[in-house]
Amino acid sequence: MPQPPSPLPIDELLGPLVQELSSHRALVLEAPPGAGKTTRVPRALLEAGFGGGREIWVTEPRRVAARLAASYVARELGCELGGRVGYSVRFEERASAETRLRYVTEGVLLRRLLGGGSDPGPGVVVLDEFHERHIATDLNLILLKRRLQQDTELRLVVMSATLDGEAVARYLGGCPRLRSLGRAFPLTLHHDEGEDDRPLNLRVKSAVKQLVREPGQGDVLVFLPGSSEIASAVTSLSAFADEHNLSLLPLHGEMPLDAQARAIAPGDRRKVVLATNVAESSVTVEGVTAVVDSGLARIAEHSPWTGRQSLEVRPISQASAIQRAGRAGRTQPGQVIRLYTEANFRARPSQEKPEVQRLDLAESLLTLYGAGLPIDRELWLDAPADAVLESAQKLLERLGLVDAQRLSPLGRRALALPLHPRLARVVLEGQSIGITDSASLAAALLSERDIRLNPRAAQHDLSLLGCNCDIDQLIELYRLAEADRFTANALRRLGLHHGRMATVRHGYQQIRRDLRRASAGPSARAPEASEHGNEQRALSLALLAGFPDRVARRRQPGRRELILASGHVAELAEESVVRSANLLIAVDAEDRSHAPPVHARGVKQAPRHGIRVRLAAPLEAEWLLDWAAEGISEREELAWDEVKERAFVSSQLCWGAVVLEQSQRPAVPGDAVVPLLERAALAQQANIFGKADALDALMARSELCAKYLPGGGFDELRGLGSRGLLARACRHATSLAELRSLDWREVFLAQLSMTERGYLERETPEWVQLNAGRRVRVQYTEGQAPFIASRLQDFFGMQQGPRICSGRVPLTLHLLAPNQRAVQVTTDLTGFWERHYATIRRELRRRYPRHAWPEDGAKPT
Repeated sequence: MPQPPSPLPIDELLGPLVQELSSHRALVLEAPPGAGKTTRVPRALLEAGFGGGREIWVTEPRRVAARLAASYVARELGCELGGRVGYSVRFEERASAETRLRYVTEGVLLRRLLGGGSDPGPGVVVLDEFHERHIATDLNLILLKRRLQQDTELRLVVMSATLDGEAVARYLGGCPRLRSLGRAFPLTLHHDEGEDDRPLNLRVKSAVKQLVREPGQGDVLVFLPGSSEIASAVTSLSAFADEHNLSLLPLHGEMPLDAQARAIAPGDRRKVVLATNVAESSVTVEGVTAVVDSGLARIAEHSPWTGRQSLEVRPISQASAIQRAGRAGRTQPGQVIRLYTEANFRARPSQEKPEVQRLDLAESLLTLYGAGLPIDRELWLDAPADAVLESAQKLLERLGLVDAQRLSPLGRRALALPLHPRLARVVLEGQSIGITDSASLAAALLSERDIRLNPRAAQHDLSLLGCNCDIDQLIELYRLAEADRFTANALRRLGLHHGRMATVRHGYQQIRRDLRRASAGPSARAPEASEHGNEQRALSLALLAGFPDRVARRRQPGRRELILASGHVAELAEESVVRSANLLIAVDAEDRSHAPPVHARGVKQAPRHGIRVRLAAPLEAEWLLDWAAEGISEREELAWDEVKERAFVSSQLCWGAVVLEQSQRPAVPGDAVVPLLERAALAQQANIFGKADALDALMARSELCAKYLPGGGFDELRGLGSRGLLARACRHATSLAELRSLDWREVFLAQLSMTERGYLERETPEWVQLNAGRRVRVQYTEGQAPFIASRLQDFFGMQQGPRICSGRVPLTLHLLAPNQRAVQVTTDLTGFWERHYATIRRELRRRYPRHAWPEDGAKPT
């Protein structure tokens, strides 16, 4: 029998909604949480006859919400679930030919809109909880907007709890908006006065005790990030709950439907419901008058390196905190305890960013290609960043799913599978090489969170299974559980998570069914399975097809530090069974530097650094060379051998930044070698040049020619210096030994033509002859005047000193006494004879009486 509905705030809008939708194709409805829109609006549309012979579909962001809403409406209408009212979620359906109102997850609707065929699909679509802005939500809106233009019978209702609907209404061509103010009773808010370092479960226990001991008999709703935190809180509260006759009821998506229904239904005693954010807006828990808010949720994030969506514990936005608090004020004044400070609340963002602006878009782009839509920013309600779109496009191209801005035949087959493009590619490659079953199971396992309760715990002796691949290990665990028919005892013995195993089972079956429907025969290059030698190699090759950018190599054999194809450094998880392979595929990784972890009170801790590879598969270079040669590049690099002190050429076969094979050969002299050789030579400059006096003098002579005799061909050598000369010499050598053996004077002279050499010898001679017949070496030092040094007697009879550079540069004369010490340094010999010689002569005659000291030194003898 139908149950008479209790009054809800949304009831007053049902009449106007039916009237507006009768004359308009689309409508936006805004109503706060708890107003009743999820159950009352679809029922009103059903009873008003919308859809005609076609179904009314209502999308929910989570499986638990779709199942519970369908169950609730079916009970109100007095019909069996799966009859007039049903639901369809991923891997599960309760519906029949009789079904007219169907609650679905957003992904199910998305697949239906892309399915095509003769079935026109639903006649009415209600997008519930639009404010959560999942990627699937935005994609559904894009596709429904186009379908409204094609299907004149289709009606669309967009419902949101917190989002301002004006932008959505404008996107849909200015459709009508309806708003319900709801019915909210006053709330008493309590924030933490300061930071509380206790574990989250103990802080939840204290808050529940405070609420239960105060007057009032309403139920308590506790918001926690996930199932593990819920389990910990239940354990902490068990004794207190028994003492005060309380029902402790978890509520999260991994629970069976009957357990979820018990959590939201009225009970015979006071309840404490411990829920994830599924209870924020999608599901109303009856009887709640008090809320405990941890301020945390597992929020979908995307790592730029892993390219994979993960759920990370993060502080919720202000809008989510307000929604959670509102659950306490639906039927009477309520109380809210927030396990964070008021300042912490004010510091939070007002709204969570739409997923399209923070997650991987590869699957979304594949969807749009499948729908025949251009990849245009104008398609989106909120356009993603260009860099994100470009990254997703490149991945699809590398996976072979998109070619020349079009969906490839392989991409069309991938689109038919309920998987991320990477995993769809794994399955299709597995099919092409004869391991369809293993590849499908691997994809189902990788689509779900780790089925192991504790990957680090040695809960089963897997060494007996001979596993050297983490994905193979998961497959073997699944097969062991399957052999025992997935009994609770078997799962417990193997250390496996019951709920995740059930999801993997459904996913595995769904993949196999969809693959049979989508299969268009094996790929053109498909080898026989037997050609691969064994299934392990085939599995690694299938994984490589989906994760071509994840090839990695150990930095040292036996060590866990990896070099990735992207150039990043990572660490292989300690529990990984890939212990001996030096080359591997980093299938699943955690980018610890992407965001710091969050303490239970919502405060960021010190950031973690690096990438941790959690699941890997072994590879061998030969497999890549044989079966994936198109991904290999050949690279040659010049390098320096510190021991042999020479340059060499390293030839490398590479997969991205990962070196697969490497060989060496001696380098050939040339410009490319110069920087390596020169850098090494400069570090040992003293050893390279040895005694370079002759070279320094030669350079000084060249500098004089360039300075005083321009046009002689020396200008280009000005400022060359020993470093410049070294650079020129390095063009003809590859080792330090060759440089050490060089006659650097000859190296410099080699820079001159024969004419220039003669010019140098003539204009800056190494020797000059004095009147007395003595030949004296000219001393050249860069930056100083050239000079000669000889006994004073050698200059007797000379009116002027010698000059070089065509007479433009007088040599500085060091006039020496018989003891070889200078008595005068001058460039003006005539002035010396006239002004200084007489005085110096008297002293020299006294000290050296045996030497002749004529009165006039300039007079020829």
